[in-house]
Amino acid sequence: MFNILSALSILALMFFAVVQVVGRKVFNAPIFGYIDWVEQVMVIFAFIGVAYCQREGGHVRMELLIRNFRKRLLWLVEVIGISIGLFIIGILIFSGSLYALSFTGARWLGALTPIGGVSLILGWVCLAISAIHNNNLI
Repeated sequence: MFNILSALSILALMFFAVVQVVGRKVFNAPIFGYIDWVEQVMVIFAFIGVAYCQREGGHVRMELLIRNFRKRLLWLVEVIGISIGLFIIGILIFSGSLYALSFTGARWLGALTPIGGVSLILGWVCLAISAIHNNNLI
C-alpha cells in the first residue's frame, strides 16, 4: 500500500510538472503555488517511500551497480560505504558540537564531541578491516 501511494504521488508530480510547463510556455498561464504543491507532495513520496523501504528491510542505494558484484567485492563496497558514512557522521557531530560550543558557550554541547570522535574511530576501524580482508577480490 505504501509503495502504491508513493508511486501515485510521483506520477501526480510528473503530470503536474507537465501541466505547469505547458501552461507557462504555451498559454502564458502558470500554476500559482506550483513550488509549494511540489514541496508538499515530495514529502509524501520521500517519507512514505523510505518507510516502505525500511519495512521491507531494503536499502536505498545503487542496486544497478552493485547487483553484479561478487560476494567478496560486495562486502568490500559495503564496508567502505559504512566507513564513509561513519566519517561523515563523525565529522558533523565532532566539528558541529565544537563550533556550537564556541559560539553559544553552552557547556553541555561538549558532551557530544566524544560521540563524533568515536564515530570517526569506527570509520577508521571499518576501513582497516576492509584493507586487511582485501586479498582476493576478483
